[in-house]
Amino acid sequence: MTTQVRQAYEKLMAGCQEQGIIRRNGFLYLDGEAEIHFRRKGALERDIAQIAPEELADGLYQIIQQNVTVEREGLYRALGAQCGQTRLGRADIAALERALNLLADKIQIDGSEISLK
Repeated sequence: MTTQVRQAYEKLMAGCQEQGIIRRNGFLYLDGEAEIHFRRKGALERDIAQIAPEELADGLYQIIQQNVTVEREGLYRALGAQCGQTRLGRADIAALERALNLLADKIQIDGSEISLK
């Protein structure tokens, strides 16, 4: 991102907190929202790396709940498909790993198998 683009973005987002928007780690969140839910593929396909980790975690958890036990690779592919992606790159896998770590208190990981606690 160029300096001019960053400055223009910062200028536009200067009053976002007064409007109930919180900026955290490059993502925008609504103030006062306790839960973040995964948004399924819509008119706009999104890169996994551009989705907030909390939103990805919710999507991963929904898939695990439906299947009780899943293989890590299959879980990632299933969520990628819901985002409109057929292939997952390194950045996508890294984003999914960060999201999976947010579920540490709800899931059990045994090698490549992931299940509910």
